Amino acid sequence: MSQFASRKGRRIEQLLDEAEGLPVGPEERALLDEAVRLADEAGEEELAYRARMLLTPSAHMAGDTDAMLASFGWCVGKHDADPVRFPVDPGVHVDLLFQYKWMASRLASNSRFPRERVAAIHDDMERRYRESGVGQTGVLQSKHDVALLLGDVEAAGRFVAERDTLERDEYSHCEACVRSSDASFAQLQGDDAEAIRLWEEILEQNLSCGEEPEAAESEILLPLLRAGRFDDALAAHARSYRFARTNPDGFPIIENHLVFCAVTGNLARGLQLLERHIPQLAHDPYHEASHFSGLAAVGVLLDAVVEAGEGGTPVRGSDHPTLEPLLGAADSPRTATQLRDAAWAAAEEIARRFDARNGNGWFARRLAARRALASVRYDVPFGGETFAPAVAAPAEPADALGWVARARMRLFAADAEGVRDAVARGLALSDAAVDPELHKTLVWLSLQNGDPAEAGVHAAARIEALRRVGAHAQAGLEERVGLALLGHGSSDDIPALSEALEAARVAGAEPGVVADLLVTIAALHLDADRPDDAMPLLDEASAILPDDDPQLLRFSLTALRLQALARVGRLEEAAELAAVATDDPRNAGWPLFTELRLRAQLLAQAEAFDEALAVAERLLAESVAIDVSLVIAQSAQLTAMILADLGRHDEAAARLEFALRHAERAEQPTVGLRFSLARLQLDAGHATAALENFETVYLDEKAAGTAPSSLAETALHLGHAARAADEAGMAYRAWSEAVELAEQGEAFALAADAGSQLGELLLQFGDSDALEVLQRALDHAGRADGYASVPVLLHGIGRARLMGGDDAGMADLDRARELATAQEATWYAANVLDTKGRFLVDLGRIDEGVGTLLGAADALAAEGDVMTAVSGEVYAARGLAAAGRAEEAVAILQSARDRVPVGTSPHTGITLELADLLDGLGRQGDAAALRDAVA
Repeated sequence: MSQFASRKGRRIEQLLDEAEGLPVGPEERALLDEAVRLADEAGEEELAYRARMLLTPSAHMAGDTDAMLASFGWCVGKHDADPVRFPVDPGVHVDLLFQYKWMASRLASNSRFPRERVAAIHDDMERRYRESGVGQTGVLQSKHDVALLLGDVEAAGRFVAERDTLERDEYSHCEACVRSSDASFAQLQGDDAEAIRLWEEILEQNLSCGEEPEAAESEILLPLLRAGRFDDALAAHARSYRFARTNPDGFPIIENHLVFCAVTGNLARGLQLLERHIPQLAHDPYHEASHFSGLAAVGVLLDAVVEAGEGGTPVRGSDHPTLEPLLGAADSPRTATQLRDAAWAAAEEIARRFDARNGNGWFARRLAARRALASVRYDVPFGGETFAPAVAAPAEPADALGWVARARMRLFAADAEGVRDAVARGLALSDAAVDPELHKTLVWLSLQNGDPAEAGVHAAARIEALRRVGAHAQAGLEERVGLALLGHGSSDDIPALSEALEAARVAGAEPGVVADLLVTIAALHLDADRPDDAMPLLDEASAILPDDDPQLLRFSLTALRLQALARVGRLEEAAELAAVATDDPRNAGWPLFTELRLRAQLLAQAEAFDEALAVAERLLAESVAIDVSLVIAQSAQLTAMILADLGRHDEAAARLEFALRHAERAEQPTVGLRFSLARLQLDAGHATAALENFETVYLDEKAAGTAPSSLAETALHLGHAARAADEAGMAYRAWSEAVELAEQGEAFALAADAGSQLGELLLQFGDSDALEVLQRALDHAGRADGYASVPVLLHGIGRARLMGGDDAGMADLDRARELATAQEATWYAANVLDTKGRFLVDLGRIDEGVGTLLGAADALAAEGDVMTAVSGEVYAARGLAAAGRAEEAVAILQSARDRVPVGTSPHTGITLELADLLDGLGRQGDAAALRDAVA
């Protein structure tokens, strides 16, 4: 071997070693592709064999069937030609025999391959397994999977039955995959109970592999819904989607979540998932069976969307180039109706090809079953309430002025055709007094489109219209000043406009002419962030402009004055002007977004939240009516903030989710919105939804290189959501990362908070590392100025020491209580005292412990925490009873019983426990009377 070849060989081995240490993904695949290329170039066939043996499973997991089949076929050929040089197992994690398990089903998943060729793969596989002394369970499982692709359900059942008579071996499909497959087959046969049982086994035994348990969790969603296990279905949906969403070949799992969203009414969420993942639908061009099921799932979701009256909603990503082979080309995103129709049509065509290959109607029946889901509905909201405003179509304008308003509204929406149509219809009414304003709108449209030459043509038409109504002074001014007076000016134009203003004043020009100049100059000052310079000009314009100004200049003047008044701090005047403008019936039909937004914000600042909400909801309705996603997102966000101030977190989260959806459609940054949404969802008790959104924010921020301290804050909240969702492992990881990140960013208060939460989590699980974590958090607290939660950390440290048998923890509890008392945190001081009493009882210091618990109970009850007080008294009574002092225990239990309402669960439980104590004291009559009282 030449020195060059030797160097290349070492490089190939290095690439393969690096690839084996990475998860399946673009980075790993690039290394393998490079290794294959170099090995082929150098003629290093053994290394090329090993590289392709690694490439085959990588391509399988990534959904690249072409590469998988090509790589596998090359390796089989080499092995058959020289089994010594190219052994079944060249030292990779998945050998050649194991890889056979994927091949037949991949061939069967494409209708171009005849049944005979698929059968030949199984014959070859079976022969090789027997010659190698390998069991047949893997062969039978593959035959089962292929039988379903061929529409032979009876044969699929036979293969499973035969598989179950054989012992498992290293070439059997993994336990997770087998149970997942069996659960899907049970569901197919109508046995939801068996499907659920198998799914539960997967979870209980913590079985997993490449796409499990997330695939099984997505398949079990409909059986859980049919069984009425809605909470379990929501949890499975959240877990499965959270793991599947980063899988590049994850659409076969995602599609089940689209169906789930359709039948549970979570249509906004379903559209969000579809828009996020739709390019993956055709990820593997070869896998027609996956295309079929994915298209049918899209059809199910969009049937529900169209039924809900949202068929005109554009679906972002539905014009992605990768979809062209399935759906045809599209110049822009398809609407929900268009995409639905295209998806069903494509699915029908694929079904036709499969049924022709298979010689039956299996795929047609599967498609019919999916279509039948259009009549299936369950009320199972994900993340609480949803918001979908009902917006009536605006009434047809009755006069030319109304068409001006309509034109301005469509201009705001950047709807050029809508503007032109409104102007044309207004001009057709031949209202000479309004014609100049219609032409002015066309000037603005041309400027908005970046065409000043066209704007000049429309400006000339406006000048002619002004002269026809006798507004010669205004016409002359606009001839002299040009487009600077019509929205095409800059700060550089202020001197010339100011000169024109002085000339108009000297000439005694009409108030409207002077006011127009004042407003134009003021607008340029505001654009340059000089509100103090703009304000006197606007005040003067307001004073001289008549209410019946024919140029409708007052409308623009009001919007500018509102901005200026707010920016110079004249908030009371701004609030009054906003109220007048938004309540004026003459402004009906005009774009009042600035006025409504400012009015709502000022009312909220004044803590008039109910009034603020009414105005904000009106703003949102008007925003939805013009259908501009960015404006809708901003308006919905304002409404959400006000609802949050009112403590209506569920409604606030629904509005913010609506805002997020429209911000995505407007292609605006969404990290901040999603973070706020997650916090609202957590406050509203929707932990699983909050967890998904916090994790999305965390991953996005991490990818963007966000500063460690900011990333730590997100990780802290992610931990809170994970803990609330009973995902303790995820909470542990999130809080651990939060501590490390906060340390990197020297955000010591944040590090202390995260460490406190992590320590508490470890305490709950009895983990001895809790003490070290909490002491580290206490060190961080000492480096954070004014950190107020030191009592919480000392409370945790004391408990950790006492749980580890170190009585020094009592001193930590005493110090925690002292600090809490000094901070006037009375409830927390009592809570620490309760903890101390329980440990004293556990240590056998009964009298001291009972006295401490009773004192804590009185203090807690005084603070309104009756249940913790009662719990402490019960603990004290049990300690006394265990020490043989039952009579004293009876008195304390009676006190605890008196604290809680009759008929409640705690009252009943304490009563029965008291009765048991009385039985032990020989007071059976009293015990029976107590039991009768709660029977």
